[in-house]
Amino acid sequence: MNITRTVALVFCALFLLLSVTACYQIPGAGESTTQSTDTANSTAAATPQRFYLPYSQGDTLDPAKCKSLMNRQVLPLLYESLYRVDGSYKPVPCLAAQSNQETALTLAVDIRNTAFSDGSAVTPADVVASFQSAKKSALYAQKLTRVKSAAVRGSSIVFQLTEPDPYLTASLDFAIFRARKDQLPLGSGRYVVQEKKNSTVLTKNPAYADFNPALKELTLVDITDSSTLLNCMNIGTVSYAYHELGGGTVPRVNGAKLDVPMNNLIYLGMRSGNAILAEKKLRQALNLLLDRATIAEHAFQNHALPAANLFHPNWYGLSGMANHTKANTQAAEKLLKECGMTAQKRKSFVLTLLVNKDNAFQLQTAQTVASQFYAAGIQVNVDAKKAKDYRGALEAGKYDLYIGEIRLTPNMNLNPLLKKGGAAAFGVSQQNAMAAAYPKFCAGELDLAAFLKSYADDPALLSLCYRNALCAVSTALSCPAQLQEGDIFAQMEQWKFTE
Repeated sequence: MNITRTVALVFCALFLLLSVTACYQIPGAGESTTQSTDTANSTAAATPQRFYLPYSQGDTLDPAKCKSLMNRQVLPLLYESLYRVDGSYKPVPCLAAQSNQETALTLAVDIRNTAFSDGSAVTPADVVASFQSAKKSALYAQKLTRVKSAAVRGSSIVFQLTEPDPYLTASLDFAIFRARKDQLPLGSGRYVVQEKKNSTVLTKNPAYADFNPALKELTLVDITDSSTLLNCMNIGTVSYAYHELGGGTVPRVNGAKLDVPMNNLIYLGMRSGNAILAEKKLRQALNLLLDRATIAEHAFQNHALPAANLFHPNWYGLSGMANHTKANTQAAEKLLKECGMTAQKRKSFVLTLLVNKDNAFQLQTAQTVASQFYAAGIQVNVDAKKAKDYRGALEAGKYDLYIGEIRLTPNMNLNPLLKKGGAAAFGVSQQNAMAAAYPKFCAGELDLAAFLKSYADDPALLSLCYRNALCAVSTALSCPAQLQEGDIFAQMEQWKFTE
């Protein structure tokens, strides 16, 4: 790589890399960082007027097959979708012109006149083919669990659902593309992939209307492993990096960094088979004893947003509703006395709180929760296990309480937490009022306020906070301070170099 000028660029943390064999690899070598640590440390930083974006050449930028986190973040630059969620998780139309909920299980979407990067029109048939690929892909399948099929009807695409979903359009963010033999699929996004002077670059898509960015070309830098990426961030050979903080630690950063809210719920699960926790007023009291603001501040080093209920506090559906995140010990004490939990009785039992000790965020959360309960006389033993043993204990029901984390889909689908057989429905009784209310809410039989009341009255689990990710940004680059999980390159037309 020809790198000639040193700049002060500092970035945070590692990418979670999943190196896989690509079905379609981008032709050409790109700009590689496969160099020794000593060589890389002696290399000058990137020219600030060139934007260097990390990706994995060993993976693919085909949205149907892409697996690495780095490449997944690049996809929104190359492919448009029917909808994309904004910072409030509200679906914003992209290729969709309008939608019509014809029945509880039928949604029709019309698309606007749009062209792929080669100038050919995007058709409803392209949308259906992309949906069918998305249903099979690791990236989109979970978002589309409630969608059974898609079919062309005239100028519309008709989606058939397996169950009602009042916020389905938020999950119609799968990439729309047209497959090509032995080439990357055609997209209609802001940029296209090109080979230029022995490097792989993204250049402005000439068919993309009303997009005139200062950054007309982005150079892809092949990152082979996490240690290489960290070194490249430290010396400034990449300009923009995304890190989900999934390991539970925040590496030291000396430069610009921006929090990115994620739809990752951190919660306190409860085993319904525990005779003590079967008492509804006790669970209400535990809910009131939690100081979620303190958990977000201390356990997550302020890289989390405290959440008073199961939905993300930024979610547009909660607009105008209170988000009480501080403890109410006085009200909790009243409830404890009402259910016979005297100070003496509280000394007679100890609750076991299971946690994954391999995640520092979660371990600190467990310790903070235990401390908050202990202040009210409720004794909690933190059972910290390695990740593998933690999962086994969950499945075996060897806990009273546990710290869990789950990434909710943009349509805020709580089935994995509340429905029998759900991937994270550990300890939840189907007789629980909140669990029983959720399908009624989805079907329109209960409004959101009524469902939230069922959470307050009979919680099956307790929300704590929503975890953030981080973007590390070159100090020579100006970009919006408000980033969003659905597109970390949102408002890219406003990005520019300041030096």
